[in-house]
Amino acid sequence: FGDEGKGSVTDFLCSRGYNLVVRYNGGPQAAHNVVFWKNGERVHHCFSQFGSGSFYGAQTLLSRHMAIDPPALLEEGRVLESKGIPGFDLLRVDEGCTVITPYHRMANRMREMTRSVRHGSCGVGVGEAVLDRENGAPGIQVGENAGHLRRKLEEIREYKIESLKGLRDFSQETESLFQDLLEKRVTEVFASYCKQMISRVRVSGEAELREAVKKHSTVFEGAQGVLLDRDSGFFPYVTPSKTTLALAEEWIAGLDLEAHRVGVMRSYTVRHGAGPMPGETKDEALARVLRDEHNIDSPWQGSLRTGWLDLVLLRYALSVCKVDSIAVTGLDRMAEWRFCEKYDLAGEDFYSLGAGGRGGEFTQRLMDASACFSEPVDARALLQKIESVCGVPVLIESIGPAARDKKVHPDFPIPEN
Repeated sequence: FGDEGKGSVTDFLCSRGYNLVVRYNGGPQAAHNVVFWKNGERVHHCFSQFGSGSFYGAQTLLSRHMAIDPPALLEEGRVLESKGIPGFDLLRVDEGCTVITPYHRMANRMREMTRSVRHGSCGVGVGEAVLDRENGAPGIQVGENAGHLRRKLEEIREYKIESLKGLRDFSQETESLFQDLLEKRVTEVFASYCKQMISRVRVSGEAELREAVKKHSTVFEGAQGVLLDRDSGFFPYVTPSKTTLALAEEWIAGLDLEAHRVGVMRSYTVRHGAGPMPGETKDEALARVLRDEHNIDSPWQGSLRTGWLDLVLLRYALSVCKVDSIAVTGLDRMAEWRFCEKYDLAGEDFYSLGAGGRGGEFTQRLMDASACFSEPVDARALLQKIESVCGVPVLIESIGPAARDKKVHPDFPIPEN
């Protein structure tokens, strides 16, 4: 479901010679936590839109599949500079990237607040902007003429006002958001942020960016998790964007590159947001051990939910997203581990969920499933079980947040330079 350590693994790979990171899906809802040791001091950064290899000087390329939040991008770049990282000098942005506006964010939050059952949205407007673009609604792309910016923002504003009128009376909170949509000054302020962003970043066409990828050792850094994918996840607890490797595969098609597909997972199960999680622990002592310092509570997603490793969900994830190897994180959390081998659903054992997207009826059945756990095993036995289930080797093991806490198998492709 995400929060598996993608940023930490990306950081590690860049410490070993990879020098370009392509963000190929999602947007500013990403929270990829990286710990870097600089001159003996521990530095932490939560990467949102910049690539997680920035501490090692890797360039960041934001592909056209990314949704960009200009004020947040400017702030993240400023924070990176305060930590000694020239973020903007390392950044390239595809001219086709969708721009998330305050109107997308407000609409996203209003829709989430009015749902009888929360979907677990991050509340930053990514899905709203992505769906608008797909549906041909008014929108903005990074490379568009700046002279048309205010007019386009007004078009988005008017479109959102019209589409949200039916939600405005739900509560005082949504009424307040609706009134924010009516405030025209928002357009002026946001337009100034967009102009600042364009003055700081290098905007390029896709052809130029594809040439850059051919010349570098590249990590494609995904966002969210496979089980949140809109086509393969458990409706309605899904994101409007694609979270498998599909967009990365599409982007590099025809480049004649050798790709190695890494599945990143924790040694236990986490979920930040609503939705089915049959193996979620009810043991508060265990939950405290498995939670981590960087995944704080969110007013939109709630707290990080935890449980022992769920092999049923792992099998399903692998059925919709093929990988060549596995990276397992969080191996420092426990001395002994358990795993969920199967579900008990109305007295029937389920080892597999099959393949393909799952609708609301199946999701509800999954909510009623009970996880059946193994006896305790050590970390080595857990890794062997993961390899057995996945059918591919575990080539990266992580016992902490920094690059120095990772161990890579000789079979993993490391750049020669």
